[in-house]
Amino acid sequence: MGGAALGALFSGALLSKGRWNCLVAFNFVLILGSTCTIFFDQLWLLCIGRFLFGISAGAFTVICPKYIAEV
Repeated sequence: MGGAALGALFSGALLSKGRWNCLVAFNFVLILGSTCTIFFDQLWLLCIGRFLFGISAGAFTVICPKYIAEV
């Protein structure tokens, strides 16, 4: 939940770079988080993967409604 709060907090400032660019950037964060969660078996790497998932999920809750409203 901490990652989601940080993602939602800072993604609004990144929207000036473009909504589509933000979606693509946070998709890469999501892919990185899933890679950490799937392939690593150490607890701290799993926690980093979950934190990255949270960052991207929080960012998507801000970016996606604005993108849909634009489209």
